[in-house]
Amino acid sequence: MEIVATIAREPWADSGHSLGLARRVFEDQARALDAIGSSLNEDFQGAVELILACTGKVIVS
Repeated sequence: MEIVATIAREPWADSGHSLGLARRVFEDQARALDAIGSSLNEDFQGAVELILACTGKVIVS
């Protein structure tokens, strides 16, 4: 609860600013996902096929 109380005291924590900030974050993330989606090619497909062909556990980083 102490963290919530600390955040609530921050000047940016008013609802109007928080909503605007959240919208900007989601818009930035949407643009980033669009860019990643546009860059997918056969290399990605090859990686997926290699992962699917593995038996056991796979660690992806």
